[in-house]
Amino acid sequence: NKEIGKGGFGEIKEGELKKNEKVTKVAIKMGNEKDKNGIESLKREICILNEIKNKLKNNSSLSQNFIECFGFSVIEGNN
Repeated sequence: NKEIGKGGFGEIKEGELKKNEKVTKVAIKMGNEKDKNGIESLKREICILNEIKNKLKNNSSLSQNFIECFGFSVIEGNN
C-alpha cells in the first residue's frame, strides 16, 4: 500500500477492498500509537462525517464530496 498523505492520526494509505470480482479503491487511516486519544478521536470523526453525510444525502452535489466509511478495525502493534 502506498502512502497518499498524513493526517492527525498518522499515515493515510491507498488500498483495495476485493469482494468477489469487484475491487473498490479505499483510503486507510493508520493510527499513531503515540496518540493516547487517537482511537476515540477517530471514532468521533467517523460519527461526525456520517452525520453530515446523512444530512446531505438529498443534496447530491454536496454529498458527493464526502467519503463513505466502510468500517474500521483496531489492531494494536500493527506496523
